[in-house]
Amino acid sequence: MPGLNVTVAARALLAALAVAAAYSVRRVAGFEQVSPHAAAALLLWAASIGLAAAACRGPRTASTAGSGHRWTRTDGAIALGIVGLALALRTYALGERPMLGGDEAGWGVYARGIVSGGGNPFGFGWYGWPALGEYVTALSLRVQGATIEGLRLPSALAGTLTAAIVWAYGVRTMGRFGGAVAGLVAATTILHVHLSRQGFQNVFDGLFAIVVLAALERAWSESRRDLFILAGAALAIAQHFYASAHALPIIVLAWIALRFMLEGRRAAERWRDLAAMAFVSAVAAWPQLTLVLDHPSDWLSPISRQTPAPPAGTGGGVAAGVRVGDAGRVRDASLAFVAVDMRGASRLRRRCCRRSPARRSSRASSISRDAGASRRRRCSRCGSRAPSR
Repeated sequence: MPGLNVTVAARALLAALAVAAAYSVRRVAGFEQVSPHAAAALLLWAASIGLAAAACRGPRTASTAGSGHRWTRTDGAIALGIVGLALALRTYALGERPMLGGDEAGWGVYARGIVSGGGNPFGFGWYGWPALGEYVTALSLRVQGATIEGLRLPSALAGTLTAAIVWAYGVRTMGRFGGAVAGLVAATTILHVHLSRQGFQNVFDGLFAIVVLAALERAWSESRRDLFILAGAALAIAQHFYASAHALPIIVLAWIALRFMLEGRRAAERWRDLAAMAFVSAVAAWPQLTLVLDHPSDWLSPISRQTPAPPAGTGGGVAAGVRVGDAGRVRDASLAFVAVDMRGASRLRRRCCRRSPARRSSRASSISRDAGASRRRRCSRCGSRAPSR
């Protein structure tokens, strides 16, 4: 009994420290566009999640359900093939296709601003999206430089990891053949490949969704507290990325409600695990919750913008004006990011030398009109000038 009291007291202390650290995140980060203590806020946030997980950690139990599949070299070969295919489809000519768009370039310009001038990881980012996803892009740009490849690589890796997790979860639930089919579908689906080749954070929602739902299903079937905690943490971290992740808690609640309907009293025995999951999720999501409470309209603006155009005679002129303004913003953002795309003359040569002689001449004359054209190197084949480093 004294040992039990010590354990309960230690858990209570860890939980209190987790709540205090989560509360301090917002105090340290603030609500400004640029926080002077962004690194400290990120460390506090990570510490709060770790403390909450330690406070809720359950006893180690031997896994029984779902342990029938034995991993073999064949599974490894299939996994290597799926991951290799997914990565190749998402990284081949990553800086060339698709063409850099204005919204994507705007995201890159904002991330480049974080690299040069700092930001607030728990504030609003580009165009009102959560800012934490921008830090992933900013880290890539810091390592690789301000290139289109650096802008898009995080999405390509997230898409590849999604396909790998889909394969692993499919093997566990449907066997080797079912897992291989699921992995191939995830690796080659056109829309998923396309989103994985853009600098946005859309594809991260699919990654978080498969992590949350796979962890929750396995935690439920195997009574594993650690996987409940993982599901709760991933569910909360997803809220700091793309706005469509706001629908993920609704999906999770619907899944849990369905299990209660199917299992009844047996499902009620999971209340401790579900409480641990909810606590970890609340601690990890606290910075976003404070953003909702203080700026609800700004927090909802990314979703409210995705609405159909109004019918004629009901303010369509205003909407048209907004669309014209958006077109200008798209153009300016593209030019702003491309202007710092320091990939050198060799990449320019591969592009401009494929053009017809008339287009090459037009391109060379347009570049020569720039103010700094006299300081730029010429393409050895077509005469176009490359951006200086």
